[in-house]
Amino acid sequence: MAKQKKGLNSIVAVILLIAIAVSGGFLLFQLFNDSMNVAQQKTLLTVTHSIIYVSENEPYVLFSATLKNTGSKPFIKISLKLDHEEEYLVPTISTAYPLEPGKTVSIQLAPPQIHKEYYRAGHTYCLVVEAKASDGSIFATTISVECIAS
Repeated sequence: MAKQKKGLNSIVAVILLIAIAVSGGFLLFQLFNDSMNVAQQKTLLTVTHSIIYVSENEPYVLFSATLKNTGSKPFIKISLKLDHEEEYLVPTISTAYPLEPGKTVSIQLAPPQIHKEYYRAGHTYCLVVEAKASDGSIFATTISVECIAS
C-alpha cells in the first residue's frame, strides 16, 4: 500500500512561516514609520533678522524683522510684541495664506505702530514672537533686539 502524505512538507512549512514573519515585520515597520513621521513634524519659527533704527535728530523709529518657518508645519497666525508696544498681528499670514515651511516673511513697523520715546540707540529690547500652526500647535520665542542710530 502506498503511504498517504498528511500535512505539508516541512520545507513548504518553513517557507510559509518565513513569509508570514516577513509580512508581519513589514506591517509593523510601516505602522511605526508612519507614527514617527507624525512625531517628527516640528513647529519652529526662526527670527533671521531683527533691528530697531532710531534717528537721534528726527522723531523717527523703525522696527524691522524677518521670520522664517524652519519647521514642517504651515503657520496661520504670527504675532509680535516688542517691549512696550501693543501686540502686532502679521496681516499677510492667515488660514488662507499660511507661512509654509521654508518660506520667510518680512515685517517693518513705523509710527504709529511703534513709539520713538521708548527706544534709545545702544540698548537692547525684548521681542516676543508667537506663531500658531495649522494643526493648532503654538510656537513662542523671546529674543533680544538691538537698537541702533540711523
